[in-house]
Amino acid sequence: MYSVEQLQNLMLYFKPQLLALVGALSGMIAKKLIATASDKFLNVLINLMYHIANGHITLNKEKYPKLLKSKRAAYLYKNFNTKKKTRALLNGPRDEKVRILNHFGSVFPILLERLFKSQPSKKTLKKPEQDDAMLEEPVDSSANNN
Repeated sequence: MYSVEQLQNLMLYFKPQLLALVGALSGMIAKKLIATASDKFLNVLINLMYHIANGHITLNKEKYPKLLKSKRAAYLYKNFNTKKKTRALLNGPRDEKVRILNHFGSVFPILLERLFKSQPSKKTLKKPEQDDAMLEEPVDSSANNN
């Protein structure tokens, strides 16, 4: 399993592929992306799923009922709740990785949305400081020429 720093660096490296999964319009597109993905990308996805299953990465509260309705939350917890299961999957054959990740094809936008579409909290928003030069009235340059 990757450390947090390694996972962050790999997420930046695979950002286009992760964004493609977030923006996948259907489960079939997501499945095609997973089937053609590199082994390293599959390992990054498995690590992300482990962190989502254990609550290290939180999900959007409004979309969580959709995940429950699709019955993927139980499958997520079943396959990624322990390090032992996750390591076994990471060390397992590629076919097994693709098979398990394909179950989440239609819900990848829900699972990965928080990574790339997070809104800054109101506490971190600061009112921009106004520059004194911006408060002064603009000088009309045509009046100076006459």
